[in-house]
Amino acid sequence: MNGIKVTREMVAQRAGVCKQTVSCYLNKTRGVSKESADKIEAAIGELNYVPNMVARGLSQKKTMSLAIICDDLGNPNYSEIISGVERAAKAKNYSVLIFDIAMDGDSVAKQIIARRVDGVILLTFKEKLGEKNICDLDNHDVKLVITHSAGEISDKYMQLEPDYTSGMEETLLALRERGHKDIVMLSCFGLDDKYDRRLKIFADCYQKIFGRSAKYLIDDANGGASLETGRRLAERLCNENLAASAILTTNDLMAIGAVKYFNQTGLIDRISVVGFDDMAFNEYISPSLSSIGYDKIEYGKKLVELFLASSGGAEARTEYVKTKLFMRESIRRVK
Repeated sequence: MNGIKVTREMVAQRAGVCKQTVSCYLNKTRGVSKESADKIEAAIGELNYVPNMVARGLSQKKTMSLAIICDDLGNPNYSEIISGVERAAKAKNYSVLIFDIAMDGDSVAKQIIARRVDGVILLTFKEKLGEKNICDLDNHDVKLVITHSAGEISDKYMQLEPDYTSGMEETLLALRERGHKDIVMLSCFGLDDKYDRRLKIFADCYQKIFGRSAKYLIDDANGGASLETGRRLAERLCNENLAASAILTTNDLMAIGAVKYFNQTGLIDRISVVGFDDMAFNEYISPSLSSIGYDKIEYGKKLVELFLASSGGAEARTEYVKTKLFMRESIRRVK
């Protein structure tokens, strides 16, 4: 409005409602009728009103900010989860900060405390942030939501984990139905790995469904869950003459690396491939990649729900998101 600072009083006057109704609408502290909400929205647009989030946060002893900590911003698996977090946070008037733990846990924790962030969503193993830093955040009343707990249940923090068992059982049953029985998992984690249970879940589900011990190859080069690790393990599978009509991999990047090797060696029509995480580009590779996954947008929204519940005084709990098989061209019937 030509340099004039627009206030809530001006919005209320334009909308024909009281200032308290405008405050309730903006803060979402009390329900407002649709008629009043429409008038307030129209007034906000006409006056180009921008709420002062800092002032609002100070009045509520909050900064209305939420931090996400992850360990590899280049991993496309994070983008959809972060998008879900941002959508849910925006709906509750929270801003979102993103930190890469690669810059070291101490530095990240200090920045979060200095910025008086209200909560942290940890999209990596909590060990990477460090117990001391987690305690420091807790001492500053920063609410923590944990993922990647590898089945370790906490009675102190909210947790959200994918239920990989549901998707694994569905996948093995689908493969069995198509004539597969020699199924091998290519993993960058060990059977009893502290951080990742996917290989253990595969072994348990395979034993349950096929009645015999599972076969698997574990990367011994510490290459992580990468394209090159998938390619290298696929080559090793062939060099060791390990019978396999289908493989599963720790994640989709490894699966794509394996698909590349099988394409180059002419084996792609003989070996079905299933990844994990169901990344958005899976349907665009050739053959389109089958994967065990879940709705990551909804997963991100659920993380915000748990943070809000914790902020509201709810007791710590662990919740699980069901996984399922997204079947595409990379699963074939045994010829």
